[in-house]
Amino acid sequence: MSTTLVLSEQQALSFVLDFMKNSTNGESFVVSGNRDGLLGTRNLNATIKKTLYPQKPGNPSHPDANGDLVTPGDRITFLRNDPQFGIVNGDCVRVTHISENFLTVRIASGVKVTISLATVPFALAYAMSYHRWQGQHADSALFIGQDAATISANFTPDFLSRMASQAPRNVTFLRQNADGGFIFQQFA
Repeated sequence: MSTTLVLSEQQALSFVLDFMKNSTNGESFVVSGNRDGLLGTRNLNATIKKTLYPQKPGNPSHPDANGDLVTPGDRITFLRNDPQFGIVNGDCVRVTHISENFLTVRIASGVKVTISLATVPFALAYAMSYHRWQGQHADSALFIGQDAATISANFTPDFLSRMASQAPRNVTFLRQNADGGFIFQQFA
């Protein structure tokens, strides 16, 4: 079943926040074709973090590669491989502890790994690029296409089929139309 609405860019941002807030198990992702702009991954990660997972006073934190403060409970992705710790570029993990020099995360196998903060760069991973999303799995995913080139290059039948298999419970698309509005489509 498909539902279609047209949203402004600000309404689309509000929709993204509602999508993440209503995610009951925290395994929902926002996937954007752009890095910059209101609906780009950098702004989305910062906005989702600030709005839905604000830093509590006294909680340890450390800046990620983009300067956003990461605290225990945040979902991050690694930006480089580190075979010594079994870390692969693009792995999404939950932060369980941060100290002055170390970060402890729970990797996909459920094992906790402690690494030096100077070892592997990382970034918040509430929103990811299409490229970084490949290989991820989640219950729900929201895909955003903001420009004609991104949409025509990525929103192909093969892409849509792959995305549906990686987020089998709920796939939602926000595609920018010629008027600058966003067309919302949900497939459940």
